[in-house]
Amino acid sequence: MVTSLTVASPTSSADDSDMAEIPGNRAPEDRSEGARLEAVRRLGLLDRGPVPGLDGIVERVAQACRAPCAFASVVDAVRQWSIASFGEPLLTAESDRPLVVFAMNEPGVFVADDARAHPVLAAYPAIARRGVRFFASAPLVTADGFVVGALCVADGAPRELSVRGRQALASGARATAALIEQRAAMPPGAALTAPTDRDALTGLPGRSRFVECVTAEIAADAAFGVVLIDVDALKVINDAYGYATGDAILVELGRRLRAAVRSEDTVVRSGGDEFAIVLRNMASSDDSAAIVDRIFAALQARIAVERAEHRIVANVGVTFVVDRAPTPDTILGEAERALRGARRRGGGRAGYFNDALDPR
Repeated sequence: MVTSLTVASPTSSADDSDMAEIPGNRAPEDRSEGARLEAVRRLGLLDRGPVPGLDGIVERVAQACRAPCAFASVVDAVRQWSIASFGEPLLTAESDRPLVVFAMNEPGVFVADDARAHPVLAAYPAIARRGVRFFASAPLVTADGFVVGALCVADGAPRELSVRGRQALASGARATAALIEQRAAMPPGAALTAPTDRDALTGLPGRSRFVECVTAEIAADAAFGVVLIDVDALKVINDAYGYATGDAILVELGRRLRAAVRSEDTVVRSGGDEFAIVLRNMASSDDSAAIVDRIFAALQARIAVERAEHRIVANVGVTFVVDRAPTPDTILGEAERALRGARRRGGGRAGYFNDALDPR
């Protein structure tokens, strides 16, 4: 059962005079409101900064909805708190609490093609004063069914929301709720600390950034690819030439991989001799194939360190997500199976996930 919001007066202090007579402003009485407020308290989000990892999800939802403004916030009995935001400040989570309360009481994805023509929204100061015409939202629902906030998008021009946009908004709200619950379950002090796993050697982000990017792409219902790279020859080079040479090779590989992909793609160092890449906006198989070819070419070219040239042997595993919504673990499993398939064929190869690969 989903337990929605119940508050005595869902108005912000700045808007009390404007909101008093707005129809639908008050949420229905709900005996479970105390339990909902306890669920909000357990999340530990109020009076804290934005939640690391959520801005990426909100940004991808805004892009899928073609909206210049998006934010996610949680609400307790008297306050609202921003946990992520993107784009133009058409709406702000802190000051537009009544509008978020409205969104929380909608059972699923809500869309107003023109909020000024909506019988309830038109009276909200957030709509009337800030030039907001298009508004859409989805509630943030915890695993035990409590509505703790909402994910909202807005635009200054009236328009319809595509099917893909609706799907992205719904999946983005689910991903946001899952992430804030996951962080609440982490040890004290860890949940709201920004990721610090940037690799000191290569300057690349670490594994947590990779997982956040994959989660954001799923939330946006996007077409994207995941590439895993395993450098097989590094131990041999370390033993023969020393770790300084191996480190220099890793730095050069990181540089080459960044150069091989586009600005919107993300390259991370996921392990000692492992890299991972998230390829965004995979509009066609030709686009993806060209990028993977550049990645593989960058890995095959010899690397010169202190007047010696080294040939790198690397395996590549690739999977693409198009018109489906797998979990991050499923996607990683597919890419790892593709990587194992490349190794079985002799190494130094690129493997693509398909159902014919050995699942073991």
